Amino acid sequence: MQADNHRRQFFKTLVGASAATGVLTLTSCKEKNKPTPPVNTASSHGYHETQHIRDYYRTINL
Repeated sequence: MQADNHRRQFFKTLVGASAATGVLTLTSCKEKNKPTPPVNTASSHGYHETQHIRDYYRTINL
C-alpha cells in the first residue's frame, strides 16, 4: 500500500507543476504581444525600424 501513496503523490505533483507551467506560459505570451510604440521615420538616414523589423523582433526571444 505504501507504494501507491507515493505514486499518487507523484502524479499530484506532476499535474500541479504542469498547470503552473501552463499559466506561466500564457502570461508570458500576453506580455510579449503588447504593441510597440510607433517609431519616428522622418529621417531617411541611418537605422530605421520598419514593420518587417518589428515583426522579427517580436518573434525572437529577448
